[in-house]
Amino acid sequence: MQDLDSVRIEQTPSWVRAYEIRWQQIAATIIIPSEYVGPVITLCSDHRGEQLEYTFIDSLRVFLKYRLPLREIVVDFYNGLKSITSGYASFDYEEAESLSLTLSLPLPP
Repeated sequence: MQDLDSVRIEQTPSWVRAYEIRWQQIAATIIIPSEYVGPVITLCSDHRGEQLEYTFIDSLRVFLKYRLPLREIVVDFYNGLKSITSGYASFDYEEAESLSLTLSLPLPP
C-alpha cells in the first residue's frame, strides 16, 4: 500500500479519490482610532481572521493587518467595520496566498 501523505493529487492510486478544496485569502489593512481596537479585533476574529500586525501609528490611530478568508468579508464585514467605528475605519485589501486542503478517500469496493 502506498503512503498517501507523500502522493500528489494527480498521482493518487486508482483505488483512491482525491479532492482538493481551496480558500481564497486576503491581506486586509485596517487603520482605526485607538478607542475602537477591541471591537475591531473581535470583528476580525469572528470572521476567522488571523492577526498579522498590530502597530500604533501615533497615540490616536492603530494599524492592523489581518489575513481573512475572502468569503468572510464579501457579505457584511465592511458594514460591520464601519458601524463599529462610527465610519472612521480605513479598510483596504489585496489578494493573499490561498489555503488548500486535499482529502484522499478510498473508493468503495
